[in-house]
Amino acid sequence: TDTALMQLNGIAQKLRFAGLKAKAKAFMEDIARDKGLTRTELEDRIVPDLELDERGSRTFDFGPRQFKLVFGEDMKPMVRDEAGKVKADLPKPGKTDDAEKASTAVAAWKLLKKQVKEVLKAQISRLEQAMVSCRRWSVAEFESYLVKHPLMINLVRLLLWGCYDKDGKLVRTFRVTEIGRAHV
Repeated sequence: TDTALMQLNGIAQKLRFAGLKAKAKAFMEDIARDKGLTRTELEDRIVPDLELDERGSRTFDFGPRQFKLVFGEDMKPMVRDEAGKVKADLPKPGKTDDAEKASTAVAAWKLLKKQVKEVLKAQISRLEQAMVSCRRWSVAEFESYLVKHPLMINLVRLLLWGCYDKDGKLVRTFRVTEIGRAHV
């Protein structure tokens, strides 16, 4: 599964035990080769979406009240209530809330916060490595695996990107915004 591949990739990148790290890296290389991909291309394809919608958010439903996931500047998961107020955490369920829905929402919120922390740590490191190695994506890959990915879009919006010509010369820079791309 993508989750298993993500965990294996994490072992290949960060485990302190050299033997296990090398074995995990070899497995990732073999899997990528079997799929006709490079390891970095495989890594693009195994980022979990954490049940986020196409805009990179998720709703936590208490019945009469709903809270929408938003990310703070530091990519910390937060919620926005129906009045537009951003809060660091889900509120405690109230008397008028649907107890079952609220309980499910609170459990999902706690799991999401844990998953976001783990996944973002790996993805931030991966994007930093891409920057250091001057990695390039085709427009189709950039759109598919970064801009249209429910979690990655939240990271992509924080960065300044560049377009390069065939000779590797920077042609222009741009940012991805909530409404599309903006040239800088």
